[in-house]
Amino acid sequence: MARALLDLLDGKTTTRADRAVEIDAARYVDPDRFAHERRRLFLEFPQVVGLSCDLPEPGSWLTQEVAGVPVLLVRSDDGVFRAFINACRHRGARVAEGCGRGSGFVCPWHSWTYDDRGRLVGVPDRASFESLRLDHRSLTALCARERYGLLLVLPTPGRNFDPEDVLRGIGPQIESFGTSAMHRIDTREIRIPANWKLTVDTGLEVYHVAFLHKDSLGPRTIGNTQTFETFGLHHRMAIPLSSILALHDLPERDWGDPLQHFQLVHHLFPATDLTIAGNRIAVMRSDPGSHPGETAFRFSSYAWQRPESEQDQHAARLGFEELDQVVSTEHYRVAAQAQKSFEAEPGRSVLIGRNEIGIQALHRSYDALLGS
Repeated sequence: MARALLDLLDGKTTTRADRAVEIDAARYVDPDRFAHERRRLFLEFPQVVGLSCDLPEPGSWLTQEVAGVPVLLVRSDDGVFRAFINACRHRGARVAEGCGRGSGFVCPWHSWTYDDRGRLVGVPDRASFESLRLDHRSLTALCARERYGLLLVLPTPGRNFDPEDVLRGIGPQIESFGTSAMHRIDTREIRIPANWKLTVDTGLEVYHVAFLHKDSLGPRTIGNTQTFETFGLHHRMAIPLSSILALHDLPERDWGDPLQHFQLVHHLFPATDLTIAGNRIAVMRSDPGSHPGETAFRFSSYAWQRPESEQDQHAARLGFEELDQVVSTEHYRVAAQAQKSFEAEPGRSVLIGRNEIGIQALHRSYDALLGS
């Protein structure tokens, strides 16, 4: 990858699509398409909900929403990763909030209790429900798979999937960087006033880096240059840091760790980015919000080494806050502006250049799966 980036820089070029394209902006604002996308691309397609280290030991659990579905993620006492709809079978209240460790979940409404395999194990005044076969009222299970250090869930009950078919070769590439043994630094969830695809688009090209990030990432990143590889519906791109130029005249045996000189972005369809940058990994997922102009954004940062000292913890926090600041105040500021313009100007189009190959590839995949 480092050699490929140096070749591109020598040629003052980047990996390009065959031609520039024009797409309709209605895809970002149309409510019917939005509903179709949520069903077809999110509810019927497995989603990356985290890394294996998010559930580090038996009894670990956490909750999140996946495309609006409340989900409970659990590493059960047998070490197996399981997922359930986070809703009591009695009257639908959530049985857990946040994250923690324990062997059971108690609904706060009427104290119905479930074990870490989702089985109903406690009901106050059980005799009042004796005609309803409570032995069959476990939490509703979702298909959950753990592979290559990734946690995947299909957020529609009764469906199954093969993670190998879903990941199409990108899984081993991700696992090769040690994602199975990471340590989570922090997680943040925010709502963004822009369509979910706009928030994804901003991270799929580096044409903007020298301009939008001129006071943050720009000075240490080389813009408008990237490699591009596809793995089925997923893709990966390497983005050079300015320091890569120091490798140019060195023999490869003296390069040290080339990954210190570029960022590696894995885009996992439909809307998750796993970025390897220096000594940390960032996982960002953009889910459709409550309407076409809203994204539910989840961002987590991880490190290979657990920050033990106060100095290391401070450095890890600073890294998390820096990336969060760039994403929320730069990327998503312009995404929200674009959303407003698309809502105000029906019928307009969006122009995607040859140097924005990732956006082109992703929208082709969206359209193919949606039949549009």
